[in-house]
Amino acid sequence: PNASLISNNISSYPTTGELSNSFWIKLDDDLQDTRRIWQTSAGSSNSAVLWFTHGTISFLSRTSLGTHKRWEWTVDMNQFLEWQHVVLSWDGDFTSDPKLYVNKVEVSLTLTQGVTSGTTRLTPSSLYLFDDDDATSNAFELRGNLQEFALYNKELSSQEVTEIYNNGEYYDLQQSTMLSSILSYWHLGEELTTHSFSELVPNGTVISATIGSVDLTVQNNIHISKGFYHKDISEETVEVVSYENPSFAVLPDGTSLAALNIHRNGPYGFSTFRQ
Repeated sequence: PNASLISNNISSYPTTGELSNSFWIKLDDDLQDTRRIWQTSAGSSNSAVLWFTHGTISFLSRTSLGTHKRWEWTVDMNQFLEWQHVVLSWDGDFTSDPKLYVNKVEVSLTLTQGVTSGTTRLTPSSLYLFDDDDATSNAFELRGNLQEFALYNKELSSQEVTEIYNNGEYYDLQQSTMLSSILSYWHLGEELTTHSFSELVPNGTVISATIGSVDLTVQNNIHISKGFYHKDISEETVEVVSYENPSFAVLPDGTSLAALNIHRNGPYGFSTFRQ
């Protein structure tokens, strides 16, 4: 079965207007096959999809009439074997081209395909991270890690992209200047405070949103992996503890991951997952 984080409660997401997405990502291999990053679905159709395919990052959005438009940006898959910061920014008009940024640098658009007009997107009912909505197959699994994932009802400017990239350092979006435009924000890993290497997050575990009302639920084979940053936390004793934070990862069946959130000065707190 596929491995994903899902929500069936995204009716609050707008279907018109500006739309952006930001996240940190790291892949487990550089194979140029099809791998979903995220997808919103509307019944048997997808409303919007962001994915890797054949050396590109592709974005597809479907209009309320069921027609769609697709954009592609050529990327170096090998680059994504290390943590990269990705932003998709769009004004929501199908006559306009979204912009893709990797580590705050705009990537050149290499392909557009599909409808040329429309301003209303197909109303989505479900959100999937790490895979598509086919629960019977893992053919399109991301095979990688995601962290600090956010959706916005705003077309992010290059200045705002630079702000949240933060020179490659940790940046809590709760402190961002576009806070009021964030639809949903999940740390995707920092929700955990104690765990062990290669820990499999139990199916049905609820990942509460840091911003917004949309929670995610674990579905199959989501593991804990090493996050992209080191962060200092001040405890009640004012002792500063530096630790490597966790992220969520998905791997093909039969593969194990040396995942971690090793607190260098000992354990810190307890798990905030609820089931």
